Amino acid sequence: LEDEKKSLQEDVKACKVTSSSQSEEIQRIIEFQKSQIEEMELQRIALQGELDAAQRAAAEHHHALSNEHAQSLSIARDEIETLKGQCLAAEGAHKVAENTLHKTVAEERKKCQSAVDS
Repeated sequence: LEDEKKSLQEDVKACKVTSSSQSEEIQRIIEFQKSQIEEMELQRIALQGELDAAQRAAAEHHHALSNEHAQSLSIARDEIETLKGQCLAAEGAHKVAENTLHKTVAEERKKCQSAVDS
């Protein structure tokens, strides 16, 4: 009976050592996983910062493009108005030239008619 008792006590000691060893291993695994979680959280925070910065840059770029587009439209409108003015001036000059031509033709006809009549 004493031998069995000693054998059981040794088994209990062995179980305690094994259990203690397993507990330490489990604790190391938990600590390792905690450190991985912390590292992943830091990476998530860094990526969120990069995403926020990229979104801000995109918004600024969009704003800049909108301003540039507005300026281009304004310039184009100014150029159209300038061209309209030039067209009106050209039409005016064409009318003057056409009237001058008609006058000249009429005068030449009169001269020719006078020459024929004389």
